[in-house]
Amino acid sequence: TMATAEFSIDGMLLKYNSFFEQIFQYDASGLQKKGKALLFRDEQQWARVLDGRLSSTDLQSYNSKGDEVWLNVTFTCVRSATGALSKVLCLI
Repeated sequence: TMATAEFSIDGMLLKYNSFFEQIFQYDASGLQKKGKALLFRDEQQWARVLDGRLSSTDLQSYNSKGDEVWLNVTFTCVRSATGALSKVLCLI
């Protein structure tokens, strides 16, 4: 089973499953506050996801206890019927 999450295009965490929560060991409010910062320390990486240049990568992150976590992450940009970017799906 995979950890999954949905992010808005501005990086807010919209939805996630229990496996995603287990990886980072934050409660719901902690996850919401962190948003894309759970995965990205660099705004340029997020920009690369949004423009389709980054679709899969290994990322170093940290859980709520400060423990290092290495993740293989796949991103899918979701577009509306008009072609506008509407959200980003994340699979770990």
